[in-house]
Amino acid sequence: LQVWQSEVSGGEARPITGWKGGVVDFAWSPESTRVAFTAPDEAWADERKRREESGDDPMVWSERPGFRRLHVQGTAGSKVQTVSPADRHVLGFCWSPSGREIAVALALRPELDSPASSGVDLVRLSLDGSAPQSVCHLATGFTAAVETLVWSRDEQQLLFINLERGVPSSRALWTVAADGGQARCLTAGIDGCVIACHRLESADRVICTIAEGLTTRLYEIDAESSRRTLLQPGVTQTMTGQFDVDAVGRTIAAICSGGTQPPNVWCGPTDGGLHRASNCNSALRGLRWAEQEPFAWTAPDGRALDGLVLRPVGQRASPPPAPGVVLVHGGPYGRWADGFNCGNGNWAQWLALAGYAVLLPNPRGGMGHGHDFAATVAGEVGMADWLDVSSGADAFLRDSGADPERLGIGGWSQGGFMTAWAAGGGIPPEITQRSWNEDYTVWRTAPGDRFRAGIAGAGPTDWGSMAATSDLPTFEAMLGGGRPGDSVGPHRHAVVSPISYASRVRMPLLFLHGGSDERVPPGQAIGFFRELQARGVPSELVLYPREPHGIAESMHVIDMQRRVRAWFDRWLRS
Repeated sequence: LQVWQSEVSGGEARPITGWKGGVVDFAWSPESTRVAFTAPDEAWADERKRREESGDDPMVWSERPGFRRLHVQGTAGSKVQTVSPADRHVLGFCWSPSGREIAVALALRPELDSPASSGVDLVRLSLDGSAPQSVCHLATGFTAAVETLVWSRDEQQLLFINLERGVPSSRALWTVAADGGQARCLTAGIDGCVIACHRLESADRVICTIAEGLTTRLYEIDAESSRRTLLQPGVTQTMTGQFDVDAVGRTIAAICSGGTQPPNVWCGPTDGGLHRASNCNSALRGLRWAEQEPFAWTAPDGRALDGLVLRPVGQRASPPPAPGVVLVHGGPYGRWADGFNCGNGNWAQWLALAGYAVLLPNPRGGMGHGHDFAATVAGEVGMADWLDVSSGADAFLRDSGADPERLGIGGWSQGGFMTAWAAGGGIPPEITQRSWNEDYTVWRTAPGDRFRAGIAGAGPTDWGSMAATSDLPTFEAMLGGGRPGDSVGPHRHAVVSPISYASRVRMPLLFLHGGSDERVPPGQAIGFFRELQARGVPSELVLYPREPHGIAESMHVIDMQRRVRAWFDRWLRS
């Protein structure tokens, strides 16, 4: 990929960059005469290409890592100036309003885990060749957060999004003096999580999207006083969180959706309503979607929780009861929002259209309720968050009209973990009576064993192995409570790993996994599947070649969606 330039009035586009290995990200300078872009070193890209073509391409970890560096270039063909240090990896950058400096977020190494394990440095790079100026070190960060760097109008402050209090935590808006100092959190303690932000060119006010419960709201935040002002209080569409705003802050463009409205671009004044500006997903227009309703319940410890319920098309809470499915979101720092719930890892509408009642619970560990809510799962996955899901399932059966004798569970990533956990680890040890008979021909719901079948999509099943093999080892060790190398054990990560309870599993399970998944390596599914096969538990494993942590190739997506319905039909409709 390269940066190309085209006149707004039209005409032939022409390339600005010709960087070997391609461009990762770019931004125009304030006067629009220069482009800053990040890219891997050309020598590294050349060497990688040569090795791949020759077949002499052993993967030697930590040898010649592909650092992403920052470059500045004028018009096409002009000299490229490399401005970032040779031994640091650029995560994100932002031009100063004057165009004389660029603020950058630097990681020690290019590995995805580096911000969490080694922190992030914020640095000012002058384009006159003078030495970089350190702003601050963030002890813990994450890759996506620091890409939101913005300057204040007077160039005295830098603003950015990062974790509120380390891993795990909620995303928050921070500020730090550009000359250096201690970073200050502008949204500490709020009952919500910052998703994205933009600074208005004419002021030091920042416009942010903040996840609050089931919805996403737009706020204006004063960078000095931290005062928040709600914008668009009457807007009913749910934003995805990412948005853009004009220079003076009068008009916003955002991707929005609703329970029965697929995503589109919506525009309007920041202090008023929005109107749909795009015609995406036109092929879906006219379909009758399942109605989606907010759902609330109380956890065993008294915590108020939220989620969503989708009922089969045309069916209310009246007989005959529909089969039900509980879908758990990923992350765990994700959430189900009151937008359009249908996608590759979100099967809510797909199942509701097939006659299922669907619960989308938001257990602890997710976004939308601040730091304490998000931080609950550190070393405690499968504990309070599982009680949130299981108590939500009980409330769902009481209030939705779903059939208690035909309930399934599924999810992707952390939702896949929760599905595997529900099969064995989530069943109280005193429960000995199980619902399926020995040959899986008769089901009678037994106390504590409520799910007839499950679908685990790309889910962790062994947290020790996750900490050893995932591309986010620091994060995974935090969730599981430690690493295999910590001691000879016993280990906390064994206590919260579904595979430790494989001998108790009687739930039929379908495993869906990307064959090239580096976040949750395929061995997480393979190991658990083998344990179930050895014990005669009905189970299937599907690996999709080339796919990473999410399934994207069209034929694979179609196959996965068909298997999801077929598996639940097989075990919940008989």
